[in-house]
Amino acid sequence: MNKYNMAFVSLLGGALLITAGCASSPRYSQIQDQDVAQELSEPASSAKKLGTKWGEDVDSAVVTVAASRLTDKPYDTAAIYYRGERVPSNVSTLSKVSLSPVNVKVVNENGRTMPMYRNKQGQYILPAQEGQRYQLIIANADKNRTYEVVTTVDGIDVLNGRVGSYQNSGYLVRPNSELTIEGFRKNSDQVAAFRFAAPEESYVNQNVQGDERNIGVIGVAIFEVREELPDCEANPFPADNGYAPAPCRKR
Repeated sequence: MNKYNMAFVSLLGGALLITAGCASSPRYSQIQDQDVAQELSEPASSAKKLGTKWGEDVDSAVVTVAASRLTDKPYDTAAIYYRGERVPSNVSTLSKVSLSPVNVKVVNENGRTMPMYRNKQGQYILPAQEGQRYQLIIANADKNRTYEVVTTVDGIDVLNGRVGSYQNSGYLVRPNSELTIEGFRKNSDQVAAFRFAAPEESYVNQNVQGDERNIGVIGVAIFEVREELPDCEANPFPADNGYAPAPCRKR
């Protein structure tokens, strides 16, 4: 694992970061068993198969910071399976998936939590509607630790648009903070909004690395990380700064 990795920090409140991953972790897509893959390819007759399309532009600026993972393996993982149906009347609903101390929930474009439930196999199921926009909210309740969140939609990494892998970079959420993932990242200033769509309109079917067998699943893996101090920059007039400088790492 590299000691110093590069990360990006959001300019929308300071809670959102991206950190480079470690070099020797397995791909997220490889941890899904065959039964799960078959369930995704053959949804229940009462449910419509859905994917996520590349939606409209959303402003979301990021900058680079330094951070490193404390372990190669994720602290915890979760998968949320979504499909076109309404919440069944005979199930108990959940507002979030708990990866204690990190919680994951899905909200609609009005910020309202979308309820989930667990099926007989213990999988998290998210009822959804075609055309509906959604966002992922990641909250860190820990008072001291920072976590990196590597996220995939339909097996595609939300940051680089490639096949989901633990080695990929992820968003960071600092202690007692939360972040919002609104879409696939286009560049350092914008993302393409998440919108539920028919499988043929989904991003996975319009991406050379996409695999339609992964349609209908949101994946989350979290890593505990340590933020590194930025390198100290040369200053031609250091005595003229009237305030205490931020900590930095001497080269």
